[in-house]
Amino acid sequence: MRWISVLLAWSLAVVTAVLLGSALQTQFNLANLVALDVPISLMQRLEAIWHDWQNFAPIYAILIAITFLIAWLVAGSLNRIWPEWRTPLFVLAGGLSIWALLVIMKGVLPITGIAATRTGAGVLALSVAGALAGWLYASIAPRPERSAG
Repeated sequence: MRWISVLLAWSLAVVTAVLLGSALQTQFNLANLVALDVPISLMQRLEAIWHDWQNFAPIYAILIAITFLIAWLVAGSLNRIWPEWRTPLFVLAGGLSIWALLVIMKGVLPITGIAATRTGAGVLALSVAGALAGWLYASIAPRPERSAG
């Protein structure tokens, strides 16, 4: 039943990266409006986050789920070689996988897929959300079983 714990940890990491990343991209978009002297209240910010969680987050979740599946397989393999580096490996895998996803999207799509990633700060913010999700995964997922002998 170890796989259930792994699946739960992976799911929580995906949800964390998606909700945090979606909220961050919302705030980057609103910051662009504020720069144009559009006043935005706290309630409008919260409503915008809620709207993006309903409309942007489901699509983003699919991308993150696939991205983390690949990243966790790589980090898990490296973790068998360097078990003492478990947390840094998953933190790095989470952050780098989001960064790679954004770079691939930018290269493949004719437009910027996520408006917040038009700047390095936006890419960094979403990558940090992925790194935090990697930390969460490393913290709650069961460690690989050691073979005797």
